[in-house]
Amino acid sequence: MSDTIDVSRIQGFADSVHHISQQDRSLLEGKVRVRPGKGKVEYFERLSPSNMLQVTTRHGDTVWNDINHSRRAAFKADYSWSQPVDEEDQLELLIDPVGEYAMAAGMAVGRRIDQTIVDAISGTANTGEAGAGTQVLPAGQTLNAGGTTGLTMALMAQGLQRLYDRGVIVNPLDFTYVHSPNALRDILEDSGATAFTSTDFTNSNVMKAGVVREFMGFSWIMMPDKAVNTETGILPIVESTDRIGTYMFHRNGVGLAVWNRVSAAIDKRPDKNNTTQVLVKTHIGAVRIEDELVIEILVDNSES
Repeated sequence: MSDTIDVSRIQGFADSVHHISQQDRSLLEGKVRVRPGKGKVEYFERLSPSNMLQVTTRHGDTVWNDINHSRRAAFKADYSWSQPVDEEDQLELLIDPVGEYAMAAGMAVGRRIDQTIVDAISGTANTGEAGAGTQVLPAGQTLNAGGTTGLTMALMAQGLQRLYDRGVIVNPLDFTYVHSPNALRDILEDSGATAFTSTDFTNSNVMKAGVVREFMGFSWIMMPDKAVNTETGILPIVESTDRIGTYMFHRNGVGLAVWNRVSAAIDKRPDKNNTTQVLVKTHIGAVRIEDELVIEILVDNSES
């Protein structure tokens, strides 16, 4: 046997790229009000409820109703994703990374949209004629604020009641519950959640599918606990108590303004030795339109 046979061996290389596991699209964009953005800020106009007045006098004067105008403001924020590809590197690769980079950027756009929506749901809303005022989510919209338990059927029922109190009709087309993987684990372990897992009460076989699509009138969206390159995900975490925010909301309670959802350019850069540059941008903003249409449920986020 020749001692130099290894010189003739063929080295195997991958001719495709594996994208590390990640959320690859927006999960919430279709669950909120979406409108085109104009200028540097997009306003969502609001009108207060107004009741009918009884007419008690014949041929009396017309009595005008009181109705209040208000607005919430979504400010434009600009985001970009870029990556260079040197010609020298392309010549040494079996793969063409340009298309894969563009795909990775598209995934990042989806996550950025979801982060913007969740920040609007849970954060401070801009109010007033020019959006200079602020409104935090009222404390009364938060359930389990001082508790340390995970998600339970009792908490879900309380949230459902709060929304019913607003006179809205709950259905999965308009109502969403965005939750963490831990919250799903909690309710699967809840001794009072027989109706959640038993096919005697629902045609959604959670124990078989391992995921919830619809339950209690809500479309359930599970948001990963950990985002790309970070130890935390999109949902907000209360560090001092290791709890995570999960949210019930109505489509009309949250607005997303889109100036340009995605613009992509793959160009040669003469100023960089003709390096190919992949550049993807998005221009978006979001705001909580109506506080009463958002319910925050704080649940335990510990691993065990």
